[in-house]
Amino acid sequence: MESDRDDQFWIVEYEGAAKGGYFIRNDLFKSIKRLEEQGLKVVGIRFDGTWNLELITALPSKEEVN
Repeated sequence: MESDRDDQFWIVEYEGAAKGGYFIRNDLFKSIKRLEEQGLKVVGIRFDGTWNLELITALPSKEEVN
């Protein structure tokens, strides 16, 4: 399945060269799509060294809250 998206998430403190190429098949895209359908925007992923990933979403603007 081809995707039209290319969102990338980085470790903020990392400085230096990097390369990709380590692909992992999973259904993370389904969780991201569900959040987006609720009007949320995923802006980060937290990995704590376990099986769990935390999807971090943008806070709504003041206009969106009111």
